[in-house]
Amino acid sequence: LYDNAPLVVREAAAMATPSLMAVGSTAAAVIADGHNGFLCEPHERDFARKLKELLADKAQCESVGLEARHTLARSWEDIAGEVCDRYASLMRRKARKGCVKTA
Repeated sequence: LYDNAPLVVREAAAMATPSLMAVGSTAAAVIADGHNGFLCEPHERDFARKLKELLADKAQCESVGLEARHTLARSWEDIAGEVCDRYASLMRRKARKGCVKTA
């Protein structure tokens, strides 16, 4: 139930593939059941039941997958921009403390 970096959910979303996650798992924190992914109880039987249900409803999986792409996937350009902004912020903070000289 614990995954400190559930990248697979975002990778699947980028391909318009919805995830099926266990309720209460850290990876499920970004999932709104039936909106941008699916949730089930953290038990094998419930996972299998939900998976069978989803395999029988291709239209629902496609629409939820498209919403997952819209709400969960992030481009590498966006991620790189965020990382650059974070580093710049850290450098400014250190410069104010006299630890780093900025250009």
